[in-house]
Amino acid sequence: MKKIGLLAGTGEMPRLWINSARARGYNVIVLALPGAEDLEPLADGFHRLEKIEWQHFIDLLQQEGLEEVTAAGRFDKKLLFQALGRGKNLFRLLGAVRNRSEEEIINILVGDLEKKGIRVRPQKEFLQDFIPSPGILTGDAPDDDLKGELELVLNRALQLSKLGIGQTVAVKKGVVVAVEAMEGTDRTIMRAHELAGEGIVVAKVGWREDYRQIEQPVVGPDTLELLIKIKARALVLEAGRVMLLDGPNLLKKAEENHLLIVAEEVGDWADI
Repeated sequence: MKKIGLLAGTGEMPRLWINSARARGYNVIVLALPGAEDLEPLADGFHRLEKIEWQHFIDLLQQEGLEEVTAAGRFDKKLLFQALGRGKNLFRLLGAVRNRSEEEIINILVGDLEKKGIRVRPQKEFLQDFIPSPGILTGDAPDDDLKGELELVLNRALQLSKLGIGQTVAVKKGVVVAVEAMEGTDRTIMRAHELAGEGIVVAKVGWREDYRQIEQPVVGPDTLELLIKIKARALVLEAGRVMLLDGPNLLKKAEENHLLIVAEEVGDWADI
């Protein structure tokens, strides 16, 4: 039977990914970051990553004879800084890199894996059912005012993503009130609410093409609950790149709480 490795963080995505991969005939070897220990019963092989060190991760993959790997789930971005402070191999890989954006770091690590004969599989490959098609997913068609807000926030999010900084932006009444860096979607949304109150409009987009294989942006139950709680006006997603976990239940809850969700198709990155 085929084997594949999963670098697993927290949240629902790793569980869904494991179930989908096993249904396709894969044995899944989980390398669990802190907080993902509850995945052990689902895995065909399991390792706790108690020390966050790049060479240790490589050694485990090779020990298991893995030629394919991906990653899924949330992880504390502080772990990235811990890893940067450990291990000569990682220091060597990143030593000449001046722009140590999250995007650039991940691209270099993916390249290092591939040089060692380990292919990084696209995260979304086994989760296509959770990626919505373009269109209005919940709520009524937006009026001209809200259309303008949606266009603005989506454009700003795409610009932010193209710079390799973040994937989430919030606006209100034509003003950008919060942009994401390493803190994550939910903290960005909370900061926007603290600054601007109810009625913010949020966009979530993907990274550019070469980065998508290792991180698929996600909106899940926690983010939706937060948007409902703070009475956000709307959420726009980049169609084809952002996943909705627990999609049907999420959309039902958004509809019941009058939250507009739109999936918008985006053209050529060069036009942004």
